[in-house]
Amino acid sequence: MGGDPSDVADVAEVVGRARRAMQSEAMRDRLRRPRLLRAIAAGLEADRACILETASGETALTIGELTPEFARMTGTLRMFAGVVEEGSWVRASIDTRAAEGVCQGAIGPNHDIRRMLVPLGRGDGVVAVFGSSNFPLAYGVCGGDTASALAAGCAVVVKEHPAHPRTGRLIAERAQAAIGESGASPALLGYVRNEDPRDFGVARALVQHAAVVAVGFTGSIQGGRAIQTLAGERSVPIPVFAEMGSVNPVFVTPGAIRARPKEIATQIAESVLMRVGQQCTKPGLVFFEAPEGHVPASESVFVETLADRFRRSTCRDMLAPWIRESFTRRSDLDRGDLDGEELATPVAFSHDASGLASPRGVQPVLWETTLDKWRAHPELREEMFGPSLILVEMPSWSGVGSLELGGHLTLSICFDERDPEDVKRAADLIAAQGHAAGRIIFNGVPTGVRVGHGMVHGGPLPATNRPESTAVGPHAMERWCRPVCWQNCPGELLPEERADANPLGIWRMCNGSWTRSGVA
Repeated sequence: MGGDPSDVADVAEVVGRARRAMQSEAMRDRLRRPRLLRAIAAGLEADRACILETASGETALTIGELTPEFARMTGTLRMFAGVVEEGSWVRASIDTRAAEGVCQGAIGPNHDIRRMLVPLGRGDGVVAVFGSSNFPLAYGVCGGDTASALAAGCAVVVKEHPAHPRTGRLIAERAQAAIGESGASPALLGYVRNEDPRDFGVARALVQHAAVVAVGFTGSIQGGRAIQTLAGERSVPIPVFAEMGSVNPVFVTPGAIRARPKEIATQIAESVLMRVGQQCTKPGLVFFEAPEGHVPASESVFVETLADRFRRSTCRDMLAPWIRESFTRRSDLDRGDLDGEELATPVAFSHDASGLASPRGVQPVLWETTLDKWRAHPELREEMFGPSLILVEMPSWSGVGSLELGGHLTLSICFDERDPEDVKRAADLIAAQGHAAGRIIFNGVPTGVRVGHGMVHGGPLPATNRPESTAVGPHAMERWCRPVCWQNCPGELLPEERADANPLGIWRMCNGSWTRSGVA
């Protein structure tokens, strides 16, 4: 856990500047924060071509793959600006004191109590952000964690990702300049360098700095747990919101395979192969019924269509050499176990061998295994980050309810909506396995995450360590806040969000009812 001394020293300096910048009015005035967020989005858009070119050259993702991600980054900044401006996100709740002699049905003392969300810390809190390797824009320096933390009223310090340091530095520089031009301190968005993937000293120094009040992390299970350990070792532990690993199982019912085997297979294959399989929502497992000794024609078409798409896929570079090494190690499934039994059989792999000599080049692989093997070997139930998919043949659909799936970001069910029996299969599956994921997809694939109020991008362990939270959408702001209740506060001391007159006109819970009016 050493690290380059200069980089570790930079942590204290950058966090200290961010903490001092929190004293500025930009983070206290709710109307200045939206201007700051919109200024960052505009500043990044002014250098869009340069950012896209830099990110593409560094990550091996194409301009076409990065373009919608860039739009998501700037769109998320603007979305949070609108949420802060509207104001209801603070979840203000008011229970007024009942007049003497009036029976209000109150439980306990007749106090006036008023609740809302406030930023973590003492008004000078800093959120540490560890961006992802696979989404250098949408989950990078100015991605969802940074945007939501700034919107909530916290400063942010981002740790550089070794997979794309030039991209990170460029975005940080442009964003800081935009913040300064908006009239706020550029130090509200700090950036610390960490180009060596083996150097954990910067991470330790950042997580354990006294001014850091929370951590946002996107990465591996091992990395997330290490960050959580560091946060727990502090004299005052802080919350860590870690998105770590998800296999995102897909269930294809007998009726769905009969009705549209090629369509579903093609959709799943494209979802797996997109961005070289390097998406946190990439499907990793497909469960379908294949009775022993008899594989119906529709199932054969389904598997062959998948196999054909994998054979026609292209060998491509992954994000970094160490990511490719991890994928190669994890995807060695046909080596056999201690008894010499093969864990999974390669059904198809890319015929394109070009680029395999590259330290980042990989060959997409489609695997097939039985339900018994899947149950017996834990490694078949773990995330394989990269262009790989495991088909799990079930002797009977009736066994899906008893599967031990673990926690995932998503669970997908493909079924025939016109077939009553298939609809019941889908309903039974959700009743039995719906607890295993934060987002359930019907007749679709999990890749492609809409940023909106209704989105949940989270899930039970090991997908995330905080299944009650989401990393996407307006509710992501709540990670960087805590609820505070004021009791019997004089009206002249109440903030606008809790004042009787409701000058902001926000939605509030008043005496048990939602209203935008003032307190009667």
